[in-house]
Formats: sequence, C-alpha cells, structure tokens
Amino acid sequence: MRVLVTTYHPWRTDLSTGNTLANLFNGMQGQLEFAQIFFREGTPSNAFGDTCFAISERELAKSIITRKPVGTVFHVDQCHVSSSPNEGLSFAYNAARQLRWDSLLLVQDCIGALGKWRSNRLYKFVEEFEPDILFSPSTRAPVINALLVDLAKRYSLPLFLYAWDDIFTLDKKRLSPFYRMRMALERKGIAKSADYASTIYTITPELGELCKRDFGKDYKVVRKGYRFDNRPDYTAHAGTIRMLYAGNIGAQRWRVLAELVKALNIIGPTAFRLDIFTHNAVSAKMREALNSRCSELHPGVPANCLPALFDQCDVLVHVEATDEAERERCRYSFSTKIVDYLHAGRCVLSVGGPTTATNYLRDNDAAIVVNEMTALPEVLRDIASDRKLLAAYARKSWNCGKANHDIRQMQSVILGDFRDAASMEKPTCANKGDTNDHLLK
Repeated sequence: MRVLVTTYHPWRTDLSTGNTLANLFNGMQGQLEFAQIFFREGTPSNAFGDTCFAISERELAKSIITRKPVGTVFHVDQCHVSSSPNEGLSFAYNAARQLRWDSLLLVQDCIGALGKWRSNRLYKFVEEFEPDILFSPSTRAPVINALLVDLAKRYSLPLFLYAWDDIFTLDKKRLSPFYRMRMALERKGIAKSADYASTIYTITPELGELCKRDFGKDYKVVRKGYRFDNRPDYTAHAGTIRMLYAGNIGAQRWRVLAELVKALNIIGPTAFRLDIFTHNAVSAKMREALNSRCSELHPGVPANCLPALFDQCDVLVHVEATDEAERERCRYSFSTKIVDYLHAGRCVLSVGGPTTATNYLRDNDAAIVVNEMTALPEVLRDIASDRKLLAAYARKSWNCGKANHDIRQMQSVILGDFRDAASMEKPTCANKGDTNDHLLK
C-alpha cells in the first residue's frame, strides 16, 4: 500500500511530529511505501522513502504576487540532508516562530491560503505515486487542510487524520482581533478536513471525545510505542543524582524548567545535576534562567542519541506549562517524549500542569508528579534522602509503558485500518477536471 504523508514541516526524526510518525510506521516499510508533501523550508530526514514534494513558505509568499505555481519534486538522496531541523534558517526566523504571536500566525495562515500551491506539477507527483492512503497529523494550517480536502476529493482517497492537540476549541477569553481572525480561518479548514476524514486517530481518549463532539466522528486512540520486552537494568547509586530534560522548551515550558533550576539550587549544587537538551532557538533570558551551578543548557541532539543519554540518568524530567493560557491550550495533548521516558526505565519527574498528560502519569503511578512549583524543594529533598524512590519509579514507569504503549498493538490497528480503506472500491480519477487544470499551468 502506498501512503502519502502530508505535513507542514519536513518529516524529520529529530522533530516531535516526525519522530512520532517514524515510531508508528517503523518496521512496516515492507508493507507500506511512503511519499511526502511538506511546506516549510528544510530537508526530510527519515527512513521512510525519499520521494518528496516541497512547497517553500518563501516561494508561496512570492506566488501571491506572481501568481505562478510553486512546488518542487525531489529525492532526499540527491541533495544535502541537513543535520539540524533549523539549519539554513536565520536566528530571527526561528525566534519569531517561538513567539507564536497571533499577528505572525495570521500572516502565515494567509500566505498559505492565498499562495499558488495548486499546480499540475503537484497533481502529476500524486498521480505518479498513486497513493492508496492519505495520512496527515491534524493541523491548524489552512493550506494543509485545503490540500487534504483537495486530494481526497480529486482522487477519492481515504483520509486518515492524527490529532494530538485541541486545535479547534475557541478560547473565548482571548479578545485579540488577530486571534479571532486566525481562528475563523483555521477552524473552517479543520472542520472541513475532519468532515472528509474516513478515520481520526487521537493521542488521548479525552481528545477523542472532544473530536467526537466537534466533528461527530468516532475515533481510535493511537500513541507512540515500543516493544517493552526487556526492562533496562537500573540501580540507584550514591553521589549526585543526574537529571535530564530533552525536548521543546517553548510554550512557557522553559519558565517551569527555570523554577526547577531554582529549587535544585535551594537543595544545593552537589545533590542534583540537570542537563537540558533542546532544538529550540534560545534567548539570552532563557540561557540566564536555565544555566546555573547545578544545571546546563545544551543544543539538541539527534533522536537516536537520546537513549544513550537516558541510560546515564537517574531522573527524566517531563514539563508542562503552569501558565493558565498555555495549560488550557495543551490540556488535551500528550507529549510523545513521555513514552520515550517510560521505555528508558528510569524514574520520571513530571513538573507543571495539570493536564491530560500529568493526570495520566499520576493515575498510572508512573511518575513523581508535581503540579505546584512551591512543592518542588520538598519533593527533591525526599528524592535525595530516599534513593529507593528512584528504583521504585523506574520500575513503575516501565510497567506503565508495557501495559499501555506496546507498538505492536498500535501498528496492528493502523495496518488493519489501512487495509480496510485501501480495499474499498473507489472511482477512477476521471474527476481531475474539477479543478480547472488550464488555470494551473
């Protein structure tokens, strides 16, 4: 079966979305063939096919004026594969992405909505690949949702959406006109792509129920997983307790990490050591807050290097924002890094929230969960004085992963759904003329 994957970013295993997709499909290459369409600058880095159709944000913006279609077919093995997802992009550009100002996001949405992405070149790419399945993470981006609906209609393709955040609910407390305009544009596209979806996967049951309410469609919970066959050896040792955080520090997470750093310094510089690895653009303010006598901020490392770092640690740190607005925005999400931590078989310390993710860890007794920042020093003292907690929670985290995140179960669901959808008779592509091909040249 041929699967056409559509994302905003290039499919890279060192980005959260790409890493999760790689995890879900790893080992299925003998049964599935992949191609990708993406919109942001950069180069894919994965083991799931090298055929891509890239639509540059910059070229898309230019096409609003020139009205010339944009998009390029290329093969990853014929070009330079960047070592970082941000390589080749200016610091200012990466920093602006982290700001997430509604005005900037609205401009980005409008560029996608007005740009000339429809082209004979695009449709030729799709027709030569001959996909059986159209798969995409659920997204706010109007251009992605318009593309999904266009391809699903044009080629009668079954569309599979994977939702891992609440991107549809309108925050009535936010009065910004930019936010209101952005959401009006985005919600229309989200609803339309959901309407065309044959199947919606969600990362949590709570998010699934929300999708069912909003779109009137059933859902299936699919999460990142591993083979939990052999639990890693771990014995708590004397000396400094080594802590690690790896992942996104945007969306106010860096502020929660800063609170953890403060608490660590209260306990003393020899009790704990925290290393923070992130691919995010880092400001001077972030560096000042996160570097201390007992903590250090590092550039991000490739995903395949993380397990070795996990093995050297006693505590793996998960962070959720405590800011009310950010917490509300992420309340139904579930960080894919959690599953990596569970598979590492180490004590997990979850700080921040509460969210669906922190509640999940608490309900499954899979982590030491701290929602209130004022409680951090006391919790850290308890860990330092009773190191049996480290081994106990290392065991509990692994057991939670084994019970709830077996990748074989996840892949069985996906493959079965793909087979059912691909086996359904669909009309020929005789409807290609519906989009006025003569206007695309």
